[in-house]
Amino acid sequence: MVRSEIRLTQAETKAGAQKAAKASLPLVLGVLLGFYAAGFIFLRIVYALGLVLAPLAGRSSRRRISCGRRSNAYCCGMEALENDGAETR
Repeated sequence: MVRSEIRLTQAETKAGAQKAAKASLPLVLGVLLGFYAAGFIFLRIVYALGLVLAPLAGRSSRRRISCGRRSNAYCCGMEALENDGAETR
């Protein structure tokens, strides 16, 4: 009789654990998506601080280099190469 009670308790515990696992799946997915979203929020904060703090540090967030020579294409990105050496302003 004691063994049958132990088996019954084990079966009830197993059924309860399975039910709890199924119910907790949406909660776990919500937490994971929340962490993913928080990462994007923190990334946006870093970019915003970079825009705000760059002028205070004396640095520009964008390059303001005008190059008119093909040899200076590295400074202008691909513009000088796309224009076949024409002057870029």
